[in-house]
Amino acid sequence: MKLANKSFKNKKKITRPQEDWIVTENAHEALVSQQDFDSVQERLKSKQRINAPNNKNIFRGLVFCSDCNRSLVFSPSGGDGRFRCQANVRYGKGECTNHSISMKKLSALVLNDIQRHAGLVAESSAKYVRSCIHRRFKSVCRCEIVAIHSADDVLIS
Repeated sequence: MKLANKSFKNKKKITRPQEDWIVTENAHEALVSQQDFDSVQERLKSKQRINAPNNKNIFRGLVFCSDCNRSLVFSPSGGDGRFRCQANVRYGKGECTNHSISMKKLSALVLNDIQRHAGLVAESSAKYVRSCIHRRFKSVCRCEIVAIHSADDVLIS
């Protein structure tokens, strides 16, 4: 047996090591001959689609739609490929508008932003760090203010 209970009180299943398995060969009459079974397994193996990793998509999980906040999905068609809104791809116009960005354009935007930040750091690293901390503090304060307003709305209603 591959699985066992931890104890009679704890019903959580644990996997046993392979040397502790109890295997009974030919316990019942086979419905299909071993030769037929092996040939079908070979055919199934040849039909299986091999999912190749998509190495072109370096922004996987990092790009989101500005309208519906769902992730943008990468489709490699048309040259370098494009990122499209997942809601529009799956559900159509009713869920989100049709917009996309090409991989080239997105890569150029990210590279430009990295170069801008590197230039700011080279100019004055202390000033850059202070501005990042200030920006982070403002966004945290803004989130707290929104939370306070929503709590007030709950208390009023």
